[in-house]
Amino acid sequence: MVEIVYSPNTENEVAVIGAGPAGLSAAYHLAKQNIKTIILEEHPQVGRPVHCGEGLSSLALKRMGLEDVPSSALGLKIKGIKIIFPNGQYTVFREEGYDLNKDLFEQYLLEKAIAAGASLQAECRVFQFSRKNGIWSINSNKMLIKSKAIVDATGYQSLGNKILNLDPNGPNLIAGAQYLIDNVKNDGFIEFYIDPKLAPGGYLWLMPKDKDRANVGLVSTDSINIHKNLKIFLTKVGLDKNKIIRPFGGMIPCSGPIKKTYAEGIILVGDAAGFTSPMFEGGTQLALKSGQIAAYTLAKAKEIAAEKKLADPYIEELLKNYEIEWRKNFPPYQKILQGKKFFYSFSEEELNTIAKILPNDLTNLDMVQKIKILIRLFAIGKNIKKTNFFKAMETFSYSVAEKYGW
Repeated sequence: MVEIVYSPNTENEVAVIGAGPAGLSAAYHLAKQNIKTIILEEHPQVGRPVHCGEGLSSLALKRMGLEDVPSSALGLKIKGIKIIFPNGQYTVFREEGYDLNKDLFEQYLLEKAIAAGASLQAECRVFQFSRKNGIWSINSNKMLIKSKAIVDATGYQSLGNKILNLDPNGPNLIAGAQYLIDNVKNDGFIEFYIDPKLAPGGYLWLMPKDKDRANVGLVSTDSINIHKNLKIFLTKVGLDKNKIIRPFGGMIPCSGPIKKTYAEGIILVGDAAGFTSPMFEGGTQLALKSGQIAAYTLAKAKEIAAEKKLADPYIEELLKNYEIEWRKNFPPYQKILQGKKFFYSFSEEELNTIAKILPNDLTNLDMVQKIKILIRLFAIGKNIKKTNFFKAMETFSYSVAEKYGW
């Protein structure tokens, strides 16, 4: 565990609030550019408690330059994803990645940020901040902290959004629950189960981990019955007698980015900005990338301000480049959300028909295979609205690693 902490007498250029993947990515890329950065984390140890399914693609690690992750943090090597329909039929998408030990992965990110020059103040819960003359006053349970800019990585309940009212409605949220289960054998594939009865508006998963463990969970619009339905699912897949090592869960943004992800002197990253992959709610790659974009936006703003001799380097006009850049990089959210709506509106009967229409393997579909899908769609999918089917399938194509799906 990293022991370096913050000295209250240090002058800060940027304060990063929240030490999840988004905040730690921002801190690392800021410190790497010699920008004085302090990380403020409310928990005593970075990475705990774990809040997600822990999957991350190999492409994401390569894209973010994180190819020196310790094997202990990488966890289990994943071969791909099985999408399992209500009738038990499934299709496979082969794409390598890892089911991380997320606590160790985040501690690795912290060590990189510290080594680059960032500092850490743990057990520091920020509850308010305000800006005057280009300086933020950040109130916490420990001390008053001053900085010229803030990176808000406070999660779906974004403190920045609450204080600055960047999006009065905030993102739509979906409930998630998960158990870490012991003694689960696996074949190296993540399993996504589409089941409108147990997970309406969402899906269930079995994500294998190292040491014969697995994360088993679901996201669902039926938040009242989420734990009840998860236990029914455990029985269905034969894991109801297995030891539950730990339960966890929470709310996940599911409607795409909030209306505005920056303001004078502040940038929102990760879940705070609403960055999750809409179809399956994966957020780690988006978090890492948004943190990187935020860091380079702040660095560029500082550089431009120095050239133009501006008193405040973090004016809104210079920070708008953050939104321009993430829109260039991230997938078209509205298109994905529309396809997701269509997919989750299919009945169980229609989903089972779709299972028969799709090939056993969706990896690298060629033109012949696509034509076969069309033939089967018109032959046996007579009750399925074709426009809805095509838009739903397009959404699947945006859920791969290349499109920041995981």
